[in-house]
Amino acid sequence: MPNKTVFITGASGVVGTVLMNGLTDFNVVGTSLAEHDLTNYESVKQVIPDDVDVLIHLAWKPGGIYENGVFDPANVEMALNVLEVAAEKKIPRVILASSVHAKEYRPNYKAATVISQTRPTSIYGATKVYVEEIGKYFAHYRNMQVISIRLGGVNIDDSVNGKDEEHYDAIYLSHKDLLCMFNKIINQQELLHDFTTLYAVSGIQQ
Repeated sequence: MPNKTVFITGASGVVGTVLMNGLTDFNVVGTSLAEHDLTNYESVKQVIPDDVDVLIHLAWKPGGIYENGVFDPANVEMALNVLEVAAEKKIPRVILASSVHAKEYRPNYKAATVISQTRPTSIYGATKVYVEEIGKYFAHYRNMQVISIRLGGVNIDDSVNGKDEEHYDAIYLSHKDLLCMFNKIINQQELLHDFTTLYAVSGIQQ
């Protein structure tokens, strides 16, 4: 059986770089925001190949994450365009990069879950929730499988101390665990639901 083709948006970011280099069992191609304007539907349609098995949408315009007033509509527009093109090209599975900031995590290291209602910790987190809801629409009404992964903290140094962020050890996600999760999702033949939310951290550091 030929290797699956995986296409990644935001391929030059930290998570994208780890996936581009580490998903060695697949035919992986991608694009970055520096290469293509994903807020332009025709550009998205042109850059995403027709023969993609799994599309991973990581692209996100850089900016402040934690400031309560930060909102960039381009991030929603990019997600809409990518999902619309995926539906048009009949790409069967799309993975959306959400964030643990879509659901409050506690300083006492009590793990957040995806079962209870969302409680975004910032406008960044709220935007991720919005993108998740858009993904639900495409999963339920546009004939595709959508997996939203609420990613923990991935850093270039692959260190639990890799970012100067309060309680970072509670949300740290290692490169190894990141690759393990994506490998399993890409290889999984059947999913229980058309839309799935997953919470991805490496473990609680005591």
